[in-house]
Amino acid sequence: MIIEEMQKRRKELGLTYAELAEKSGVPLSTVQKILGGFTENPNYRTVLALEEVLQPERPYYYVEDEPYPMVEEARVEYLAKKDGSYTIEDLERLPKGVRCELWDGEMVLLAAPSDEHEQAVTYLFGELYVYVKKNGGNCIVYGSNRGVRKHEDDKNYLLPDVQIVCDPSREDHIGPDLAIEVTSPSSEKTDLNLKPAKYEWFGVREYWVVMLQQQKVVVYDLEHDAPVAFYSFEDKVPVGIYGGDCAIDFNDLKAYLKKWEKKGGL
Repeated sequence: MIIEEMQKRRKELGLTYAELAEKSGVPLSTVQKILGGFTENPNYRTVLALEEVLQPERPYYYVEDEPYPMVEEARVEYLAKKDGSYTIEDLERLPKGVRCELWDGEMVLLAAPSDEHEQAVTYLFGELYVYVKKNGGNCIVYGSNRGVRKHEDDKNYLLPDVQIVCDPSREDHIGPDLAIEVTSPSSEKTDLNLKPAKYEWFGVREYWVVMLQQQKVVVYDLEHDAPVAFYSFEDKVPVGIYGGDCAIDFNDLKAYLKKWEKKGGL
């Protein structure tokens, strides 16, 4: 269920926030924040606990005239685990279309991206793709559907918005050479404060945080443990893994986003 559906179902069932909190075992303040739209990246386990109370009655089929509930997917198995015990295997069993990251065994549900976020990601992907295609070599540019993990660790899994992998000998999904996150208001603190260390642990060489609201770019040279570099959307930001030969013109990105605003696309 999406948040709007959960809110509608709560009203259909005549449940107050307090009653929903009591039935689901989710703290009242958390219920209010999630259904009020204030929590963009709620814990997936928490969402499932709410859905177990709010989901419509399951359809029945009959075997020898006896009714049996038809369960489309076994959600209870996810709820049976405690936070900190989820693995990448659990992520692979999630319903199609559900996007989650895994942080030390805890599932974090990713909010649907804004149009502005998606346009920025498209621009960055396109600029890097054109450079890679023009210069050849082994590098491959990936979008946000390719996760990143560390070898022999199954409790951490992140989904950067854009990434570049240049070493074909690396095992699939093991730390890329470049990872880029485009922030939203809900993800900004995590992208800036927590992900640099996690990506460095994964073996990522370079990490960018593109801050749309502040129109700033923060670059971490994780390979050389260099000082963090700060840029504005007036700058061309050099891609360190290419020795600065490739640079992204963020002034062009700003103009690109404004063009979509004028067209009413954002």
